[in-house]
Amino acid sequence: MTTRGLALLAGAACLAGAARADAQSTRYPPPPVDHDAEAEQYSDFWENAIEPGRDRYDTLVERAAKLVVRRADENRDAAVEMLDEATTLLPDHADAWAWLGLVREDAGDWAGCAEALGKAWTIDAGWHAAPRPLALALGTCRARAGDLDGAAAALERLVDHGDERVETYYRLGEVYLAQGRLDDARDVLTVALDGSPADTFYSHAAWALAVTEDRARDPAATEAAGTVALARDPQLYRAGDPPGGFAIASDRLYYQALAATFAGQPELALVRFRQYAAADTPWQARARDHVDALAGFDVATRVRVDKTDVIDDAAVVKAMTRIEPTLRACLADAPQLLLTVRHTVLGPPRTDAGTGAARRPAPPPPRNAKRKPAPAKPVRPHGGTIRPPPPRAAPPAGTQVTITATGDVDAETAEAAVGCVVRGAARLALPAPRTPGTWLSAAMPLVYR
Repeated sequence: MTTRGLALLAGAACLAGAARADAQSTRYPPPPVDHDAEAEQYSDFWENAIEPGRDRYDTLVERAAKLVVRRADENRDAAVEMLDEATTLLPDHADAWAWLGLVREDAGDWAGCAEALGKAWTIDAGWHAAPRPLALALGTCRARAGDLDGAAAALERLVDHGDERVETYYRLGEVYLAQGRLDDARDVLTVALDGSPADTFYSHAAWALAVTEDRARDPAATEAAGTVALARDPQLYRAGDPPGGFAIASDRLYYQALAATFAGQPELALVRFRQYAAADTPWQARARDHVDALAGFDVATRVRVDKTDVIDDAAVVKAMTRIEPTLRACLADAPQLLLTVRHTVLGPPRTDAGTGAARRPAPPPPRNAKRKPAPAKPVRPHGGTIRPPPPRAAPPAGTQVTITATGDVDAETAEAAVGCVVRGAARLALPAPRTPGTWLSAAMPLVYR
């Protein structure tokens, strides 16, 4: 073949290869260019160029935020360590400061929380990367760290921006209450109660409003708010234990005392108001008014009778109240001590199989006697038989004294008071049950007054 022929053959091969390549690229096109990813990489490149350590900062904040949201104690130290490093890398960014403040709030470190959230607030007051608003957390922490004015400023801003959470109005109301701004506290707490009663903070807002109205000396409004609070918190679990505690720690006693009053426990209310009045508290005079009013409660209404025999309850109550002045004198040196005195009397012992005594078997019926049909067992509408409840076990016989609240009473004084009560109760005479195997037990609160 000539040289020209070889050249033509080589050219044809190149053209064929090119054609095959074109066909392959059409059939299998290259992946499209991700312009967003390129832009992000470009942005990250320049952010790290402008702010060295930005990649590390973002990684630390992202990992710590996940730990904070989980709210597990074992994650807290790790989150704090990562966020401390992040705030050192880029101290002018809000994210690490905000998350650091939230984890410190969860730990009850109010001063550290207020400091970290305050820095985040200064950098970006509208930061909202977490479910809990920055201003709400900041107001909560500032109040408990003693900065009531700063707390009010943060929470008022949140309200001004349209936040309608029950907690937001509750937190602002408790700050106003701590500042002595009773009218302002009443206004915002009333708004809080316009929210959903199912909200966790609803009962806290109701108790706060009851305390506000009580300190404003408005009995009708106090009664109305206390009724709402008691309906939502009948066991008083929330009255003295709001999340994060109180803006003023001693208010716990005041809330507990007022709640006990609504719950019909004047003896506990009396002790709690005494404790509050004995401390350096801002509402001592109002607490003393309550102490004076509660000291005359009728102990007969507080006697509880439990029995398994027919006994005149009035006679039992009379016997308990007759000895109460003698027993209460034992508490003169411990006015913040609250006791429960229970006295139990047993009836005559049973002599049947219930006590394990042998029982002579009944003689067999005559061989030709007709058998009586067994009595029909009562049947529940839904099936199954009704079984009588097992007999209740009797409390220990004699007098038992239980310490219900101690207040500021040392162990030695409390022990002496309890011993005096036990000795005095030895003269207590309650009606004795007459039916074998029965018992009577009566209990009453005991507090000095």
